[in-house]
Amino acid sequence: MTLHTAMEVAEEFQVTPQFVRRQAREKRWPHLKLGERAIRFTDEHLEQIKQETFVPVVAAEENRAMTREQKRALTRALKKGAAS
Repeated sequence: MTLHTAMEVAEEFQVTPQFVRRQAREKRWPHLKLGERAIRFTDEHLEQIKQETFVPVVAAEENRAMTREQKRALTRALKKGAAS
């Protein structure tokens, strides 16, 4: 079983590590908790997140930061998806 860090998941989904940690902390994304602070994601978790969550692709420049409005829209979409 391969375990992925929040940083690796963030790179995969083109979001920040803080965003990934928040999704896990708020129980929106499946994850494993190792000890009190460390979290990891399995390949199965990543597939489940891909299937259940809207993940935007930044079409412009690869390293472009998301605007505040884009982050808000993503958060609203994730909350809406978690509520259904």
